[in-house]
Amino acid sequence: MDLASILFALSGVLFLLILHKLVVNPSNGKNKPLQIPEIPGGLPFIGHLHLLGGEDTLARKLASFADKHGSMFTIRLGAYPTVVVSDFESMKDCFVKNDRALAARPPSTQGKILGNNFAVFGFASYGEYWRNVKKLIITEIMSLPRIRALRHVQVSEVDVLIRDLHLQCSSSQQADHEVVVISDWLQNFVLNIITRMVAGKKYFENLADSVGLQADAGGRPVGELIREFMDVNGSLVLSDLIPILGWIDIKGMKKAMRRISKELDVIVDGWIDEHKVKRNKLGDNLVPEDFIDVMLSVVDDNFDPSSKHDKETIIKSTAMVFFFFFTS
Repeated sequence: MDLASILFALSGVLFLLILHKLVVNPSNGKNKPLQIPEIPGGLPFIGHLHLLGGEDTLARKLASFADKHGSMFTIRLGAYPTVVVSDFESMKDCFVKNDRALAARPPSTQGKILGNNFAVFGFASYGEYWRNVKKLIITEIMSLPRIRALRHVQVSEVDVLIRDLHLQCSSSQQADHEVVVISDWLQNFVLNIITRMVAGKKYFENLADSVGLQADAGGRPVGELIREFMDVNGSLVLSDLIPILGWIDIKGMKKAMRRISKELDVIVDGWIDEHKVKRNKLGDNLVPEDFIDVMLSVVDDNFDPSSKHDKETIIKSTAMVFFFFFTS
């Protein structure tokens, strides 16, 4: 091929690229969307992931970027451009004025494995299922009459907290002034309230207990399982950001999520089965005593025809919202 033919071919390719730019992505200012500036330093495939490592936490890293590049900027997390907002007015615009436009959530490994294939409200993307579960939570589970009916749970647990703390401090004075870690006590106190309101279960019989009830016969403590859930839920799964690496399970994160998900199923399925037995025994005389009782009365197989989730999955996933996200 001579030089003239090569130049002609290159000019043809250049013409097609320019035509595509003009037709598909016109540079007309009226049609061009607002572009939030991207910080420098991005690399192909990984974007700015290499800038997020180091000893500093992610929040401190993003804060340092905001100091250099302003309160609103774009970073690329692998294949996905991500807008970072750090000032109050911009956050208000995003989550108050335009909350519906930003209600969608990108798919994640956590949502698929820990979230029962995105049945957990916190992982579900905006749509009919999301709206139905939100309505269930607001109008049935967290309604003002329901919260008032369960107020005795909070009152009794406060009484238990004061009583056990007094007994512990009294015994500590006799045992060479043993230190009482109040943060651990408050965590156990909150767990007791949440588990009693969700499933009628008391997690700690004694708030001084550092282990608590077991997950099941021979199982691990629930508190340990909660901590593992929070750890993997907040971990970065590289394949979510770089899809081509989906076949690689770096640091065994996916394997850990599947194990934790199975253990959670044992716990919550056991709660639901116990409530079903109680419903069959009492029949129409049943008075809902906790959130699972309420959901078994309200949720049926036609709760959300648009989703593929059955009744048990929806109840289990919604119970997990309260049990794990509220205790975090």
